[in-house]
Amino acid sequence: MVESWPLDGREGLGDRLRRVFESGRLPHAWLLHGAFGVGKRRLALALAKGLLCREGPSFLGCGWCVPCGQAERGGHPDLLVLERPEGKARIPVALVRGLVGDLGKAAVSGRGRVALCAEAEALGVEGQNALLKTLEEPLPGAWLILTTTRPDALLPTVRSRVESYKVPPLPEDGLRAWIRARGLVSDSEVEDLVRLAGGSPGTALRIVEEGWLPRIRPLLAGRGGEESKGLEAIFEEGEGGKAGREEKRARAAFACDLCLAALRTRFPEAGALARAEALLRAKARLDLGLGAEIVLRSLEDDYIL
Repeated sequence: MVESWPLDGREGLGDRLRRVFESGRLPHAWLLHGAFGVGKRRLALALAKGLLCREGPSFLGCGWCVPCGQAERGGHPDLLVLERPEGKARIPVALVRGLVGDLGKAAVSGRGRVALCAEAEALGVEGQNALLKTLEEPLPGAWLILTTTRPDALLPTVRSRVESYKVPPLPEDGLRAWIRARGLVSDSEVEDLVRLAGGSPGTALRIVEEGWLPRIRPLLAGRGGEESKGLEAIFEEGEGGKAGREEKRARAAFACDLCLAALRTRFPEAGALARAEALLRAKARLDLGLGAEIVLRSLEDDYIL
């Protein structure tokens, strides 16, 4: 179910989007970009609901009509969703072509059709090129919404044909309230979770669900031996196990991001900068496609445990 867009602390973006809807000059293609977990997909679904609303198009929809209810439940016949298949590094171009074909079909509801492409950076060059005709020659009554953490990974020809909106992180007060409202952690752990999540509710949720907090907290305090043990446990996570190669790389990159977030709170402490540089080197190696086991073993040597 789509929650209402959290405007608290991000009123600037909300006001900008509301003015677009009120103007009646809706872009045919939208790009929502920002860090992991800041709410891009949730906002994309909320915008889709507004585009398909029986009373609209209207910002975030009326929330009462049948199309709004269908969109909130993810069951609207004119809402098409394309995302990277589990275990795949890319969105297959065949899926992109299928989406383009479906977007051009007549709307079931009569309002129009909306296609949402999550993780657009996973389209690759061929997948992005498959979208170009739709971007260059917009179909009447059809909208395309892309979300990405890496707008730089999109082709210039794609970026020039979409209306781009940056989704900012939640301010600390907003994230703190979000964590407390959901009872994600104990009162004594809230501040550490806020510091690690960097304004991202999705990151906060992932930290808790995957059990990262107990392993990362020693890095926040810089407690010598405890820090070493915590890091050793993180490094060992990348070795063995049944996870696929891409899943291991993603998990290793997430661990590096959390370690970096913890270390930033300790600058200019001696050694913290060198350790951060080691983590950044590891992230670069993971981005190049090296296996998590190799990268983490190298990081263990670089990190000066």
